[in-house]
Amino acid sequence: MHDLNLRRLANPDTRPDYFLVKPETIDERFLTQDDAGTLRALLALYAPVATEQGMVLFRKTPGAVLPAPRLFAEQAFGPGQTVTLPALPPDQMLAVEFDLPLALTGRLRALLYKPPLLFMDLEGEGLVRSAGRRVIPANFARPVLLDPVLENVTDLLDLSPAAPGKHARAIRLRTDHPGLWQTAEWKVRFYAVPRPNAAPAAADLRLALRFPTATRPPAAMQPPNAPLRIFDGLLVQMLAAPASVRFPVSPADNGVRFTYGIDPAAYTDGGRTDGMEFIVELERPGQPAQLLFRKLLRPAAEPADRPHRIEELVLPPVTSDSTLVMRTTGGPGNDESWDWGFLSGINIRSGGYRLEQFPGFDRVPVAVDAAVCGSFITEDRPVFMLNAPGSVTFVLTGTERHFDFSAGLLPGAYTNGGQSDGVGLLVELIPPDGPVSRIFSRELNPGANEADRGDQTCTVPLPAVAPGTRLRLTVTPGPAGNGAWDWSYLASLQLR
Repeated sequence: MHDLNLRRLANPDTRPDYFLVKPETIDERFLTQDDAGTLRALLALYAPVATEQGMVLFRKTPGAVLPAPRLFAEQAFGPGQTVTLPALPPDQMLAVEFDLPLALTGRLRALLYKPPLLFMDLEGEGLVRSAGRRVIPANFARPVLLDPVLENVTDLLDLSPAAPGKHARAIRLRTDHPGLWQTAEWKVRFYAVPRPNAAPAAADLRLALRFPTATRPPAAMQPPNAPLRIFDGLLVQMLAAPASVRFPVSPADNGVRFTYGIDPAAYTDGGRTDGMEFIVELERPGQPAQLLFRKLLRPAAEPADRPHRIEELVLPPVTSDSTLVMRTTGGPGNDESWDWGFLSGINIRSGGYRLEQFPGFDRVPVAVDAAVCGSFITEDRPVFMLNAPGSVTFVLTGTERHFDFSAGLLPGAYTNGGQSDGVGLLVELIPPDGPVSRIFSRELNPGANEADRGDQTCTVPLPAVAPGTRLRLTVTPGPAGNGAWDWSYLASLQLR
């Protein structure tokens, strides 16, 4: 079967276009011995292009040819003997073959019971597990990659000359039954195999594999060693309360979808969680965190909270260097000992602004410049918060004749201790070539003028303009120049 697989991959007419890979093994075997020829072909003929749920997608490289391993040395050795591995140039990997014949007693044991076990210990740098890797002699009858050492899917991305991976210096084979082997005939043959070229996507994929339950790597996670688990086939990132994960976001990001829930063991078979909260916040530089989502799950009392929920959020327009924070806290009793929460399928959506980010708008802006903005519910309806100072900019087609919008300040900005001294509204036209022209301005000061309270409707006639002209609506702080209390909003914005 190994040879059939290798022949199919070596032939350009029969090799598949893609491979979805997550190398794993059983019985503590040395990873690369299982179908070693297919692995060599994968590295030579394919390049990694994407990752999801801890797997890597490889795409066929046009014109690639499978090189044959080059035999360059051979030596005899015995059980427990340290075999120093030969050094190779940076553009080569080391593969080995073993001759490990059984004695007659060993063959009888294999026939009547099972073969004696054989293990390999490694010496080197960066190894997660260096001792006790099981060796299946039949698998080593053909060249098996040994150095760099591959222990997981991430190691597949660290094989180019620029990323040499985990290094093995020496090996030892050991068995509890040396008398069952013809140890005088043990041999190892060394082969040189060309390293794969550096893949353009490898660096990004390595980062993504650090957090396989999301479409982008986090900037930080607390605790940093929170484990991965699988529930009913769903790979999840455990975030037992209190815990958090932080993702960098940019102005191109517009939404996030995620799955969240609580480990069933926390509320069944003696589990005693009283629930826990899942919170999503947006942190902008120099601003307090903006709450986007908060949900208390109580699966012991609410069957609808089992086994997990899916949420999709619209992100407000964000500035560069912003952070999306997803965190967990304890339930009503503040006993976090059973609050074993998890997240999965975190998909931060990109692609620029979308209309649902701007409630009440009939057109998507091309630019938003604001420290604090986004959808907000006031008086049972959504508005677009645009705290002063802030602006939104639109591109005109040249056919628009009116710009209509409503603006106002939240009552808390000027009542019950609110200290806003009002805001200014300014509409400007920015032609492709030529000076900026102001076409509308108005002051709102609801603290001093009751007529300025609530929605203030503004209708701005538009002159004939060239296509591509920009219209900018700016909210400025009041006379004191302090926007701390200027909780201004926009609604019913139309260009017609």
